[in-house]
Amino acid sequence: MKPYLLLLAFGLCGYAFAQDHEFHLDKEYDIDPAGTIELYSDDAQVTITGTERSTAHVKIDWELNTTGVVSGRKNFDVEVTSRNGDLTIRQQEKGNLSVVGSVNEDYTIFIEAPQGVSLKIKGDDDDYTIRNIDGAIVLTNDDGDARLTQCGGNYFEFNVDDGDVELDQGQGELIVKMDDGNLEVENGKFSKIDARNDDGDLIIETSLEDGGTYALKSSDADIRFTVTEGGGNFDIQHDDSSIRSSDSFRMLEEDETFTRLQLPNGDADVSIRTDDSQIRLSTR
Repeated sequence: MKPYLLLLAFGLCGYAFAQDHEFHLDKEYDIDPAGTIELYSDDAQVTITGTERSTAHVKIDWELNTTGVVSGRKNFDVEVTSRNGDLTIRQQEKGNLSVVGSVNEDYTIFIEAPQGVSLKIKGDDDDYTIRNIDGAIVLTNDDGDARLTQCGGNYFEFNVDDGDVELDQGQGELIVKMDDGNLEVENGKFSKIDARNDDGDLIIETSLEDGGTYALKSSDADIRFTVTEGGGNFDIQHDDSSIRSSDSFRMLEEDETFTRLQLPNGDADVSIRTDDSQIRLSTR
């Protein structure tokens, strides 16, 4: 019996029956009040809050717990660099684990920063909560959601696949490219919107600025566009779609594939291109 046990021990060399890995960071970093935070992460719950503080407080907690038979090794680290008034936070991960059992990963990133900073974010399967940031926000993500509240910047750009984006306000320029995701905007005061998605809904509430341009492109979607102030011309190219508009809109032209409407009291240009969609235009 002893030789058998010895062979079994050699056979499991390099294996373990449970592994716990963890990483923790809790520090303050110098940043210009109007600097930029660049964040690169994967599969994290991210919260970024703008405050009256003069430094950036970064708190990161990562824990990986496994049960069962585990082989391989995984090294996790985060590199934080403060340079020229900007801050770069970059996740670094090396190695692979093979697990016959279960894996539980808990990963959170919490950042408090001066309210005037800008954000440049690239993630994969991350979920974001962003509050009170008044600089430009550029976010690229895959299979994760983003919710922005009380962000007062003039430039918003989102490149998202299979995730939802929600804004409770916004102004200036909004650029959105999505696939199988939903966009919802409330209390907007945008002068330019370029929003494109496939198999997702576009729900936008905004005022229209004279000379402003608003382009929506989607398919297999619901498009709900609510104008809170201003007016302009609405050109809609459509196929297998239905269009409903409130009494505030005046019909100028209509056929099977093209509809033109006018909303008085403004000269904004609104362009909608869609297939197999439900379009609803209203005012508030």
